[in-house]
Amino acid sequence: MAQYCRYCSYFCTGNGNYCEVKKTYPTDKQAKSPNKCKEYDLNTIDAFCENDKGYMPRKPYEQRSQKEQDGQLSLFS
Repeated sequence: MAQYCRYCSYFCTGNGNYCEVKKTYPTDKQAKSPNKCKEYDLNTIDAFCENDKGYMPRKPYEQRSQKEQDGQLSLFS
């Protein structure tokens, strides 16, 4: 699952962007890009109020068999 500052419980907006754990002021671009923060705590509400539906992670990709990946399907199985 991708982590974004905008969906973290410790991220605040208002007069500016602020991370309560790291005590930093990330830019809008940094807050909207994926990161690997160890203190990340998922909050499905968007801090910038741009996404009304909230954060919905993608479903995991289902692996196909090797034959399907090669494009060779058997007619009799």
